[in-house]
Amino acid sequence: RPNIVMLRTLTASSHTLEAIDLGSILETTGSSAVTVTIPDETTMPFEIGTLINVTQVGAGVATIAAAAGVSLNGTLGGSVALSGQWSGVALTKRGADAWIIQGALAGAVA
Repeated sequence: RPNIVMLRTLTASSHTLEAIDLGSILETTGSSAVTVTIPDETTMPFEIGTLINVTQVGAGVATIAAAAGVSLNGTLGGSVALSGQWSGVALTKRGADAWIIQGALAGAVA
């Protein structure tokens, strides 16, 4: 339905973005760390303008990582943790293997 966003709960310690994540809010809910990986263009050809949100609901640190060859805010293969429980970020694809992360980050993309 228009203006309704799908919530997806991530319970594993790692998740690679896939087509079903398009336009969703991914929630990490556990007490263990979770890494969400942005795959390269050949693995998952998301369209430019794709938006995926991630929220750290649980106490386990959520980290966003870029697969090899993927640029996250200009850093190839970079990663960054969210700032803490109840924090969130938006991931936007802006070009082939180029993504922007905006939101509550624990530090700069490394």
